[in-house]
Amino acid sequence: MFEIVRRKALTLFLTFNPSGAVTSAIRFTPSFSLEKPERILTNLTGYVSNSDSNLVSVFDKQTMRVVNSIATGWGPKGIALDQRRARAYVAISRDDAIEVYDVFKGNMISSLRLNLGDEPIDLVLTPDGRTLVSVNHKSNTVSIIDAISMFEIGRVRVGEGPTSVAVDRSGFRAYVMNTLSSSISVVDLTQRTVSLTTGVEGSPLQAAFSPAGDNLYVITRDTPNLLVIDPSQFTLIRKIFVGTGALSVKVDFSTGLVLVGKKFGGEITIVEPSTSMFIDTIGVKGKAAFMTIDRQEHTLFVILPGRRLLQKINLTSKRIMAEIEIDEGAYQVVVMGES
Repeated sequence: MFEIVRRKALTLFLTFNPSGAVTSAIRFTPSFSLEKPERILTNLTGYVSNSDSNLVSVFDKQTMRVVNSIATGWGPKGIALDQRRARAYVAISRDDAIEVYDVFKGNMISSLRLNLGDEPIDLVLTPDGRTLVSVNHKSNTVSIIDAISMFEIGRVRVGEGPTSVAVDRSGFRAYVMNTLSSSISVVDLTQRTVSLTTGVEGSPLQAAFSPAGDNLYVITRDTPNLLVIDPSQFTLIRKIFVGTGALSVKVDFSTGLVLVGKKFGGEITIVEPSTSMFIDTIGVKGKAAFMTIDRQEHTLFVILPGRRLLQKINLTSKRIMAEIEIDEGAYQVVVMGES
């Protein structure tokens, strides 16, 4: 007997017991059991937002097994993980809201309703964990939010079709990728104003900072180049050829290498910024739509939405270690211990 409760999800494991399944040499009587997953340590967890099923899947990043599901509002997309406070902030795009979850208990502890039609799709926390930046795709705005009280303390208008945001190491500036207007807006988070909006080559999708914070790496939808920008002066330093179809970008802080996930060819391009060229590739089973790096194990987690897979890759050997099935509409992955 099952009870259906709104905004509640329960993960159960179905186990087949082969003992006694065959009787009298000809009769097959299968026996199954349902069990709740065992609780795992919080520092071993990872989270995948599934915008089509309105769930955040919780998985064990070591065993690569789904251990729980968190029922959210409509259309969860971007996730910002506060590892010190064990909180996960989830952008609920179709509800124009942000929900906050206790990652240890898996329950919602707070929420913030944004403006009608905002459609938040990306979230980033400042390094001190006190300010949350929300990219509101449909209203062409960015919300600046007190992450502790969950109160919107500022809102600024940026370019058209903002898609993602990167915050610098100081936590004072946010760099917003305006995909539809082919521009990047620099938001001063202390003054809560846009200090600069400037056009760039192509339609920017994602950006990531170098380990020292002195370079901003930008991938675009329409060009084969990785843009290297000086964030202090916002000047283009150089372009690095990575090929067409870039979808995601991540910097390996332990090596300084830049990883570019591709839409075509089933590969991730590895770039050595000091030589301004790509030096290697990692083979994956589809288009690499989003990536994150676990600094504890030095492993890469990659979402392949077309194949409904989450892959775990050893960054030293470049080999796939494990993979798990994920829901349709998988959007973002975060893990405890990520850089």
